[in-house]
Amino acid sequence: MMSGKIVSYYPGRAFGFIEVQSGKQYFFHIKNWIADEAPTIGRTVVFEIGPGVTPGKSDQAINVKMVDIEVGMGAAALAGGV
Repeated sequence: MMSGKIVSYYPGRAFGFIEVQSGKQYFFHIKNWIADEAPTIGRTVVFEIGPGVTPGKSDQAINVKMVDIEVGMGAAALAGGV
């Protein structure tokens, strides 16, 4: 799996882009999003690489999952308390 940050997301069009540390960006579509929350710019995600939707297009991110925790959530909130 690879990791990166969401650098853009267009909810009305259901797609966005993830940038990895090297600066390369990968397209993702909401159908490949595995989370209850909507994609948010700046969130860290992990994903796999799959073939582009259209032949000849760049690879795309698939099985995209969020990995970071919202700022301000304490251990009690994570444990189900609060």
